[in-house]
Amino acid sequence: MEKVRKLTLASGLGLLGLLALLLGLAGGCSPLRLLQPQQRLLTQVEVESHDLSPAQQERLLTLVQQKPNRNIPIPRLAVYQFGHSLYDSARIRRRIERTRATYAGKLAAAQTDSVKIGKLTAKRDRLLQRKALALAKGNAIMRLGEPPVIYDPDLSRRTVDQLTTYLRSQGFFRARVGYTDSARSKRSLVDMLLRAVQVRNKPVHAVPLRDSAGQRLHRRVTVTYQVQEGPGFTLSRLTRSIPDSGVARVVARAQGGTLLHVGEAYNEDLIGQERQRLETLLKNAGYYDFRAQFITLEADTSFEKKQVRLGLRIASPAGGGGHRRYRLRQVTMLTDAGQGAALRSLSGDTARRARRPRRVANAAPVPTDQE
Repeated sequence: MEKVRKLTLASGLGLLGLLALLLGLAGGCSPLRLLQPQQRLLTQVEVESHDLSPAQQERLLTLVQQKPNRNIPIPRLAVYQFGHSLYDSARIRRRIERTRATYAGKLAAAQTDSVKIGKLTAKRDRLLQRKALALAKGNAIMRLGEPPVIYDPDLSRRTVDQLTTYLRSQGFFRARVGYTDSARSKRSLVDMLLRAVQVRNKPVHAVPLRDSAGQRLHRRVTVTYQVQEGPGFTLSRLTRSIPDSGVARVVARAQGGTLLHVGEAYNEDLIGQERQRLETLLKNAGYYDFRAQFITLEADTSFEKKQVRLGLRIASPAGGGGHRRYRLRQVTMLTDAGQGAALRSLSGDTARRARRPRRVANAAPVPTDQE
């Protein structure tokens, strides 16, 4: 049996575990206290696969739509939790009302002094804006950290679809992805240390959550995505269909620069780059109006096992004609006549008349006859 590689995004100690410990000691409570009764904390994400390369595995992790709180360079949930212990929204609202009342009196006392009124108004608005930010997003310590990531099963289902789409774009047409979210994650080292010294208060237990099978759901969630990538498909044949003979000759002459080769793995990223290469190639060859939308590539897996036949087609414009090729009719250089006159004046040459700017020719390319 092949060894399963596992990549994890976990809520471990991190580089600044000591800071997390001190913050936890100061807060003296579990992060679960920040949750509502029916909410669960996402603490760990795993991706399990057999044969994907490390780069592909890293790419899968970037596609996960919900990740745990970050711990590098600081344990952000612990910082947020500490700030939350100092946060009092009612006190902030009282300060907002007090600030408004204070500056209302000062503005009334200023009467018609417009300068003083302007300064008072600007200072009042700065204070109110700062307090409104604290009311909406928490105090400065909370904003330095991160609020707990509340687990959302819908995002896990979307992640499954996104991972499946990505794997198929990389040539794994038979890939299957599933996930589980019922496993309980391990406690972090900080959490175990705090419990060992008994600084945590006993949490108030809500009614336990149950899954569809009636099993108890833990409030700390580990999500594991199981990836069965299946066989990777490779290119067995690359065919071209280009009705426009002129375009076909340009593409044939530059065939050595193609990014798609028989025997290599199917990869939609390379297919997109090839479309961009052909568009640039044809524009540089005089096809000014050419767009990548004329290029289509179709994959067919029905002929051979684990093989893809790729068909490249460059369509002609609507109307039955070929793509129009352009040539340059005229190149005009326009100098800055005003700057030249100023330089002559500074040098003492005032007898010469300033040269008028030359007329700019029509910049639009001129079509050539069809090849």
